Amino acid sequence: MQKFNLKDKYSHNLGNALQAIYTPSDLLSSFQLNKKEEEQLKVTLSDTLQEATKLLKEIREF
Repeated sequence: MQKFNLKDKYSHNLGNALQAIYTPSDLLSSFQLNKKEEEQLKVTLSDTLQEATKLLKEIREF
């Protein structure tokens, strides 16, 4: 049961992180954004990458 719960938690969180990375990445490459919008997307990408990195570190501890 514990294995299932951990698998569910981490796969869900990593899926969310990947979605949060892909969306701004697509926006940056597909649209003309002003500097403020571009900077906000870069911050979002950075924050999400840090979150995904943290999750991977937690998984490796198992």
